Parts: sequence; structure tokens; C-alpha cells
Amino acid sequence: MKQVLTCPQNRGHTFPRAVCNPPIMNVRSVAALVLVATTGLGVQPVEAQIDVNPSVHVFEPGGAPETTLIVTNSSAANAFVAVKAREVMARGELDEKLREDPDPETLGLIATPSRIILEKGERRGIRIVALGKPGGEDRVWRVLVSEVAGKVKEGESGVAFLLAYDVLVIQRPAEAQVAVSGKRNGNTLTLSNSGNSFGVITEVRHCPTARDCTKLPDNKRLYGGRSWTVTLPSETGTVEVVLQGLNARQETLRF
Repeated sequence: MKQVLTCPQNRGHTFPRAVCNPPIMNVRSVAALVLVATTGLGVQPVEAQIDVNPSVHVFEPGGAPETTLIVTNSSAANAFVAVKAREVMARGELDEKLREDPDPETLGLIATPSRIILEKGERRGIRIVALGKPGGEDRVWRVLVSEVAGKVKEGESGVAFLLAYDVLVIQRPAEAQVAVSGKRNGNTLTLSNSGNSFGVITEVRHCPTARDCTKLPDNKRLYGGRSWTVTLPSETGTVEVVLQGLNARQETLRF
């Protein structure tokens, strides 16, 4: 989801002390930011560009509790990057919130280093470590990896197009279960996950006949104990739901 904002650029700091932080929306894959500096009369575009991979990481049961995000500076200019981890509370709900905590033990996740300077073409790793043992349900975090403005020389001005990636990190329970069932009522299908861990509904297809299926514009990360309702084109026919569960295992459910 794209956001545009204007905020002041700090002078006299190779790595700025403050970062202009926009609100984070419910859907957070990549947020594009625009930072405008007004230190002179002329305005020149100054562009840096970073890539962050992967955009989602899941700590599966029995797997290592750590991973590495790779940040690449694909521009011709130096990139200044800030890293911040937050825990997602009430995940999958309308009142989903992000909780910050300066204590990694309480937050449950380490993302280090917190600041990086990348020269042009350089790649660096951000170490992500889940602390403590898995609980009885999914624990979810967002790791914000964002470009921030560098030093602006006196008498210069520019428009910096800055990218921010909000990486989703999930720790499954030790005894994780994904149990998705469905119930049709007229032209709606309600999917419920009675397990304790999320499943990803990657595709929903409505099939009036076995050879005539239409893909619906619906997909969802369905956490344990949550339900989701899809509106169907009609009350007849079969609905195929493609579900991705533990270790990215995929199956097709029919209702």
C-alpha cells in the first residue's frame, strides 16, 4: 500500500537522528515514501532504492529460530537504512495493532543491526532471531526496514524517494495445527480455522460446472480461531479453496 508524506530532513548528520514514520496500514508489503527537502530554491531529484528479501518469514515447528533478511542497494547512491521490530497484537482483526518495546526479551524478537549504511550495489544482512520457546498460538511481528534521508549539503535541495518494507515474521506453535472448514449459506462461504496456527488461502474459485471455474479476487491469511466470509457469484456450483498450511504444504478444499 502506497503512502506519501512530507517531513523535514535533518541537516548536519551523516545518519539522521530522526525518521519520519508514517502510519502502517493493515496490508503491509511495501510502503513507498516521499521525503521532500527544502534547503534551497532549486529542487533536484535524489533517488536511492533498496530491495529487501524475503518479505515474509515463518519459523516452522522444529526449525531454526533465526533467519537473515537481505537488503540490497540497487541505486547509484548510498542508502541509509533503519530497522525496527514491532509485535502484531490482535493479528488478523480489525483492531490489529503494533506494539513496540525497547526490551528484545519482552518483544520476543531481535532484528539487528538497527541501522545500516549501504554503498551503491552493496548487500547486507539483517539478523532476525525469535527469543524464547514457541507458545500455544502464532506469535507475529513486523520488521520495518526503511530508507532514511542522508546528509544534505548547505545550499542544496532535493526530493528523495524513499522505500520502506514491512516484513512479516511469524513463529508457529511447537504443536501447530491448521484446520480450515467451510460453511455455505446462500451466496456466501464462511471459512473458519479451528487450529492454533495460520493458513494462507491463496485462491478461491467458483465453479458452476467442473470445467468452468472463475477465480475470485479473494485471498487471506487466516489465523487460528478466526473466520472469513467470501461473497460468491451465485448460490449454485462448487467452490474450490486453495489452502497453504504447515511448511507451505498446499491442498484444495471443495465446498
